[in-house]
Amino acid sequence: MSFDGTLNSVLTLAHEMGHSIHSWYSNENQSYTYAGYRIFVAEVASTCNEILLLNYMINEAKDRKEKFYLVNQLAERFRTTLFRQALFAEFEWETYKLSWNGTPLTKDLLCGLYHELNSEYYGKETVIDSDIDHEWERIPHFYMQFYVYQYATGFSAAMAIARRILAGDPETKEGYFRFLKGGCSRTPVELLKLVGLDMEEPEVVNEAVKVFEGLLDEMEELREELPVYAKEDRELFRAKVHGVKSASRQIKKEYLSEYAEVLEMAAIVGNQKYIDRHIEGLLSCMDDALEEVRAELSYMQDALAKTEKESEQKKVMSRDKRQYLWQEIKVAFASYDTGSIERGLETLGQIALPESEQAAYEQIHAYFMDFAYEEGEIYLEEFLQELKIIQRRK
Repeated sequence: MSFDGTLNSVLTLAHEMGHSIHSWYSNENQSYTYAGYRIFVAEVASTCNEILLLNYMINEAKDRKEKFYLVNQLAERFRTTLFRQALFAEFEWETYKLSWNGTPLTKDLLCGLYHELNSEYYGKETVIDSDIDHEWERIPHFYMQFYVYQYATGFSAAMAIARRILAGDPETKEGYFRFLKGGCSRTPVELLKLVGLDMEEPEVVNEAVKVFEGLLDEMEELREELPVYAKEDRELFRAKVHGVKSASRQIKKEYLSEYAEVLEMAAIVGNQKYIDRHIEGLLSCMDDALEEVRAELSYMQDALAKTEKESEQKKVMSRDKRQYLWQEIKVAFASYDTGSIERGLETLGQIALPESEQAAYEQIHAYFMDFAYEEGEIYLEEFLQELKIIQRRK
């Protein structure tokens, strides 16, 4: 990487170091087959490093101006990695539902859906222009099935781990090292349970959202301080208003950003009368923006809960689809295709199986873990024959 001494370079270095540490521990403690960790957990260590560093820098900030800048950096990571990726995930989920129901996926339909979600997530006070309707077209992750939600879950997991490490929880520290050493020897959900996180429950994401709300509380404290600084310390007032301008742009509250920019200019040129006349207007805009952001967070939590509920309903798979999946796994065993075996077993593990198929799943999983591919292929051949006999009887 190109390091230039800026905050962005420092955070990038911490981020990439997280990847390196995760890879080193996995490679040192797992065989080649199980050393490579899955994408679901790939960003946990790197993001955890960033959060730990930002928390340290916030606590060590020399003044409130520097602290506010760093708090804003952390808040922006919430917006881009949790809030925005949740919007992306809902867009993808709704798109797949349309496809599953046989609805043709036209450009106009997808652009309309994307515009509607942006309006719902960012609120009616935000101007959502027509150009944003096409943003989905340039997001490469939409062409990789169900990828984007993992940014939001990974960030939430990293935030929970970092908070518990900072709180001095010894079990989290011990579990985190076990997680780093795990590679792909267990499923991502099982690995994160080593750190005390259950990613099948909403609490992890809700915990991250509460941290974001705490950052908003800090912004509200700033709002209370502004009138004092406006009269007693114009330079500090300018710095604070500059922070409001930057933060509001990042959360797409342009009306607040424009208001703050004008007051910043008034502070620069020393126009105290203009500041006195318009400070209440700025505070009113800040109140509106904070209320909107809290509403957006509430909407996101509701959307995640809805998606989780609907995904639970998808855990029932038809008999024909299950049989096709079993056949695919058999072919994968015959060709030693470990990636396809792993994906197939992961899918089977997420759906409701009849008792006979559950027993077969456990047996095949055991063969896979023991690298017994020939035995697994033979077992599946006999099992599929039994399934056909049962179906003919029915």
